[in-house]
Amino acid sequence: MKKYLVGVATWALSSASALAADMPYYNPPPARYVAPPIYTWTGFYVGVNLGGTFAISPFIKPSQNAVDLPQTVALVPAPLPPDANIAAVAATTAAARLKADNSGFIGGAQIGYDWQAGNGGVIGIEADAEGFSRIRARASSALLMDVPDGGGYQIGAFTAGSRSLNFLGTVRLRAGWLALPTLLLYATGGFAYGQISGDYGVTQAYFPQPGSPYLLAAWTGQGSYSKIATGWTLGFGTEWMIYPGVTIRGEYLYYSLGSVQTSGTIQKDPTSPPIVGPAWQNLTRSYTSYNGNIFRVGLNIRFSDYTPLVKPVAGPIYARY
Repeated sequence: MKKYLVGVATWALSSASALAADMPYYNPPPARYVAPPIYTWTGFYVGVNLGGTFAISPFIKPSQNAVDLPQTVALVPAPLPPDANIAAVAATTAAARLKADNSGFIGGAQIGYDWQAGNGGVIGIEADAEGFSRIRARASSALLMDVPDGGGYQIGAFTAGSRSLNFLGTVRLRAGWLALPTLLLYATGGFAYGQISGDYGVTQAYFPQPGSPYLLAAWTGQGSYSKIATGWTLGFGTEWMIYPGVTIRGEYLYYSLGSVQTSGTIQKDPTSPPIVGPAWQNLTRSYTSYNGNIFRVGLNIRFSDYTPLVKPVAGPIYARY
């Protein structure tokens, strides 16, 4: 009986094993592979920036030139009186340089397009526009000088000027190299333009004695300008892709919009006391340059295709019978 039971059990186990071996089974597919995002700098972008500007030539530099006026019908010029020259010297000395600094905070926006080459190089074009926190910077100076052989009289000169850079824009090329797939080092340069304005004026007067608050005669003249100036810009920067499609940057630019000259004419009446004599003119001019440094940081949103290449791998199905 025992032998019979053992035989039945052995047969049952072997039959179950054979049946299990004949049933099909499946290999589970391997985990789905998702490629990391492919960083590319090719495409359009827009952004904003914030920083500061520091003027390299923040001065208004005046010059004066006294000339006499024709006094006769024959238009023969009369000798230049001593007060004419001293007036010119007083005005020039009073304002050898008027400091009117346009340094301040800036903020603006940029738009551009980059193209990434296969060797890690990136080239592109960018345009931006910046607004300035300081609209107008003004400076003034005054001076009293004795009139030679003028009976103790003095000539006072008060000079004042202003200059402003209301906005600045650039259109630049960019060329750089990817130190890392997400880190761009670049140089940039191109065209710059801006809206500038300013004025310069001189007021002069006779004073009867040194330090007297009373004036006997006064004359004045001034000039002004307002225009769009053009020039150039150069700089460099670095840009870091902190997330696909989002970059932050730090940038330095030098800009130059050239120089501007203002001119005016100050004319003294020949009968103005206390020194009666020929009329004369004081031709006043001023020169100022618009150039400076810009340091700024920015944020860009890039419209590139950052879709990762997804290639799901399906495992084969095996069956044994």
